[in-house]
Amino acid sequence: GLDPGIADLCSVVMPDLCVVDAVTGLQGLWSYPEDSISLGLILAGNDPLAVDTVGTRLMGLDPGQVMHLQHCCRKRGFDPQSTRFKCRYHPEIGAVFF
Repeated sequence: GLDPGIADLCSVVMPDLCVVDAVTGLQGLWSYPEDSISLGLILAGNDPLAVDTVGTRLMGLDPGQVMHLQHCCRKRGFDPQSTRFKCRYHPEIGAVFF
């Protein structure tokens, strides 16, 4: 599947900035509006693992159950269940920065 490829890509090329439109997130089979979760946020950071992990937690999901996060954590020697990232929330613009 695509999940190991995402982990491989992130181990070779680290982006300068990752931005996620988290105004409305989709989960499950991506059927809108049944699978939508309204977060009202923008996530931004320079570590794709941090951005995806925090976004997953904000949606109420377990990062340890997301395959590409499992692969990324394994490559970097992290435990997806217990990894923590420092971030700042700016309520006036609805953004989380890492």
